[in-house]
Amino acid sequence: SRNKSNAKLVNFIVMKRGTEKHLKDILKRKKSSRWYDEYKNRHRRRMAWVDLYLEDDEQLDLVVNYLLSLCNDKSRTAQDVMDGDKTRFVLDVLLPEAIISAISCVEELSYAKAEEKYLAGPVLTRREKEEFEHQLAEECKARALQNRVKPSS
Repeated sequence: SRNKSNAKLVNFIVMKRGTEKHLKDILKRKKSSRWYDEYKNRHRRRMAWVDLYLEDDEQLDLVVNYLLSLCNDKSRTAQDVMDGDKTRFVLDVLLPEAIISAISCVEELSYAKAEEKYLAGPVLTRREKEEFEHQLAEECKARALQNRVKPSS
């Protein structure tokens, strides 16, 4: 169900280009972006993590490649905005902006509500939570066993 829902977002972003104007406005600094502001502040510190709303690698690749193509804008403003790091800019700014904008349009939510949904992350089903807890328990058992049977030097 989540994969189908995310497929609608990907289709809206990549195929319908439904977020393109919004993203280009951010690239040209015609529209403000909290994600851009955070990027500029943390860019100096080089934080190396990215929150991912899309969990399917193929969906993520489609969106990221599309966003990278948007960054081919040779205007001085766009180049200044990216600050020389196109990949980090796409992951830190354009990816969340595209997903939030798509959630807003596809699910008919305000931008603020769509951003809340994005920040909350994907909702896990009970089965997914149980699988995760089981996997965690298995990993803990394996580590405990490893710690008990340490080779002597």
